[in-house]
Order: sequence, then C-alpha cells, then structure tokens
Amino acid sequence: MTDFFKEGDGASIIFLPGFGLGLNSFNPLINILKKSFTCYVFDYSQRGINIFNDGSTLTVRFFADELDNFIIDNKIHNSPIIAHSFGGFVALDYVSNYSDSAGPLILIGSGISGKNIKHPFLKKGRLETVVNQNLKASVFENFYSDYTDDFKNYANDLSADITRNFKRPSYLKAIQDLAMSFSIENHIENIKSKVMIIHGKEDSIIKIDNATEMNKKIKTSHLVVLNQCGHLPQLEKPVECSDHIKQFLTII
Repeated sequence: MTDFFKEGDGASIIFLPGFGLGLNSFNPLINILKKSFTCYVFDYSQRGINIFNDGSTLTVRFFADELDNFIIDNKIHNSPIIAHSFGGFVALDYVSNYSDSAGPLILIGSGISGKNIKHPFLKKGRLETVVNQNLKASVFENFYSDYTDDFKNYANDLSADITRNFKRPSYLKAIQDLAMSFSIENHIENIKSKVMIIHGKEDSIIKIDNATEMNKKIKTSHLVVLNQCGHLPQLEKPVECSDHIKQFLTII
C-alpha cells in the first residue's frame, strides 16, 4: 500500500509532491488549509518513505495508476488535487486518463512537458557532482533569494530528503528519464477538469514561459503568477497560495 499522511477536517484535498521532495514539502500550505480541509499527502512508491528498487523502470503512467488506486482505496473520488513540479506531470496524466473520477486540479510550479526543465540536478554530468558538493546550497540557489525563516527551515529539511534520495544511482537515472521524457501535449484534449496554475515569476527550474504555454493549451485553466517567488510557492508564499486555492475551490 502507498504511504501517505492525512491531516485536517473537512472536504478532501490530495497533495502530490515533486519527485525529489518529501511529504513535508507542503507543510506551510497544509497548516493553513487543514482548518477547512482533510489533506491527504500522497507518497509515490519507489521513492520517499518507500524504498526505491535499483533497476526498476518507472513511468509517469505508473504513478498515475498508483494514484487512482490510492483514490479508490480511500474513497476520495473527484477530490481536488494540488500538485507540485513533477507531481503536476502525474496529476495531468491522471486527469487525462481518469476523467470520470478526477476533480479540479491546482498545478504549482509545473508544466505540460519536461523538455524545457532547467534544474541543475538534471543537467547531463551534474547529477553526481551536485550530490558530492554542498547540496543545501544547490537547493537554495534555485529558489527566490528573499527567504523567510520558515522557508529556510523547511528548505533545510528538504535538503536532507533530497540528499537521501539522490545518493541512490538508480533514483538519479529514474528522475532524469521521467522528467525529461514527459509530455502531456498529445492528451490536452482529454483534460476536462478545471485547472488553476500557480507559478513563481522567478522560477529558475520550470520557467514561467512553461506555465504561460500550459495555460494557453489547457482550455479549462487560468494562470496565477506570484512575484518574487521561485520554484516552491507553497513554501515561499503559502498564504498567497492558500488564498488563491480557497477562492478557486469556492467558485468552481
């Protein structure tokens, strides 16, 4: 069974982290939303809490199917999905293939294709180098520079998660292959869910152009751009994110 944690009280919301991040990557946002919602944070098997099996071949569809089983097991059909970065790839694949059980979608720092990702962890020849250097500095350099104390604390925790995950060679290969090969462009017409895209204007990993392109191609979407914000709006701007999310879920 897939690992997850559940917190809060009210209507259900499902959270999908980025592929290199732990279950705590939504904590500041959940601390706000749990007052009105039951928050389920989904952990992909083969990563995070679960142990990644060397030599496994993973696909975005594998995780989308796993998400469907998770939703069925917990009886949370048609619940909103809040997905960050790679989690957005999984969510888009899910809503395009399971439209009957899919609810509204909030994409944070994500895109419709991995071909334009600029993450230094995914640059050819940089994977092992980043792990052997100061990983914490490598994490910080990709987000907006005006950090709050809360953001620094969570980023420190994320660095520990990423350090653990990225020291496994097969994990490095899997994340690189999955991120760089993903594209939902041929299935855009299958997306019937209402979609809100939240993107940091200063995102250096998945550039704002990717969000703008996605907003143009998904007919049911609208775009919210957060100024002075990088790749982790849920950590950098949790109050703004929660305000937009609550408004979106109220009007759909």
